[in-house]
Amino acid sequence: MALTLSDRKVVVACLVAVALITVVEIILVIRTPITDLRVYRAGAQAFVDGTDIYRTPPIRTDLPFTYPPFAAIVMVPLAVVPYSVAFAILTAISVPALVIALRVVLGRLWPGWSDRRVWVVATVVTAAATQLFWPVIRTLTSGQVNLILMALVTVDLLRPGRRRGMLLGIATGIKVTPVIFIVYLCLTRRWREAATAAGTAAATVLVGVVLAPGASVRYWTHLLFEPGRVGPQEYVSNQSLHGMLTRLTGGPDRAVVPWLALELIVGCWGLVMAYLAHRRGDEVLAVLLTAVTGLVVSPISWVHHWVWALPVGLLLWRRCWPAAVLWLVLFVVQPIFWVPHGGGLDYTQRGLQVIAGNSLVLAGLVLLAAAPLLLRAGHQRE
Repeated sequence: MALTLSDRKVVVACLVAVALITVVEIILVIRTPITDLRVYRAGAQAFVDGTDIYRTPPIRTDLPFTYPPFAAIVMVPLAVVPYSVAFAILTAISVPALVIALRVVLGRLWPGWSDRRVWVVATVVTAAATQLFWPVIRTLTSGQVNLILMALVTVDLLRPGRRRGMLLGIATGIKVTPVIFIVYLCLTRRWREAATAAGTAAATVLVGVVLAPGASVRYWTHLLFEPGRVGPQEYVSNQSLHGMLTRLTGGPDRAVVPWLALELIVGCWGLVMAYLAHRRGDEVLAVLLTAVTGLVVSPISWVHHWVWALPVGLLLWRRCWPAAVLWLVLFVVQPIFWVPHGGGLDYTQRGLQVIAGNSLVLAGLVLLAAAPLLLRAGHQRE
């Protein structure tokens, strides 16, 4: 349906608001030492210079480049411009990406809303999230790409009337973790979409092999299986099953066996619930359950990876608003940072500190456990 003149004015107003939000974010954060952006730029610069992408950590951080070679190639535009310009570019893409992701999710959750209303709500939620919602704040202040990846996946899997798979494949090529959505497509027997996504992801690997053969061999045969390169696995910001078990058992080596066992159980449960949601036609719930399953079972899920918690909050608001309030407040107040952390203190958490220090991954587990109730609530609203 074509937009009326009134609708167009509202959309334009939303676009102007998004531009203002972006400018505000750039002004507020531009002087901050943005760690992950420096990592991206260092990897991309190494590719341009023909040196080892994975060898030398960038200045002002001891973290090396940890993404596939294709990611370094994609990040080249951020390396050939001044640092402040690179941050402005990344923010100018990330904020609209969040609006787009929320617009797609809202349109599916409230199909009776007009385009005008959906755009307005998506813009307002984005404005609030950039100031209050910690996964979004951390993504922007770290110079991360999580909002962009979430937009690629949501548009690919949730926007009606499009051929699916290519955007998901690109997201997987940049950061391996979206591969769980390809598993979801296979589980739901959407073979064409799964083949498109897997083929696109394979093409990104091929691009890396052609343009950076040595780095590609090293990454796909060795570095991919070293989660410790990403940072200290026990650090409280790692809100995954592996991070929680590392803190509880006293080290990543001790956490391997219980993590593998729980990962299998939780991963199968989450994907089965996603499959059942898809069978019921509840695609938003299916995609978000897949996302949360990926966050919980991944070896590393930093706070900024939990940007998926924002659309989950919208889903909960639709199904059970008291649960949505608790969920959203959790990600606003961030109790994981109320406990001793950093410098080995993560191992000293006791009693209620354990609950607070692992509250995000525990909330994810509760959400997965409550998936049948959410599925029933969605069915009752039909």
